[in-house]
Amino acid sequence: IDAWLKLGDLHFEREEFEKAAAAYMRAYQVKGVSDGVRREQALYQAANAFFRGGNHAQVFQLRATHDAEFAEGALSPEFLLLEAEANR
Repeated sequence: IDAWLKLGDLHFEREEFEKAAAAYMRAYQVKGVSDGVRREQALYQAANAFFRGGNHAQVFQLRATHDAEFAEGALSPEFLLLEAEANR
């Protein structure tokens, strides 16, 4: 998961948002990771990369995914704010 997160960060810094989102999604999808916090963070970072890249439909989809899996997650407020920004 760490390798995918670092790759996502690298692409994000280079403003390669589609590639960043893909790497973050790979981090989120890593099976066997018991640390839900890191998976939640990866999902949020993917949504943020999609937002920065102008793909707001993906932000809404990932918010729904987040709510289904991490209903009481630590990043719920951040997802709400990101969705509100995408709606503007």
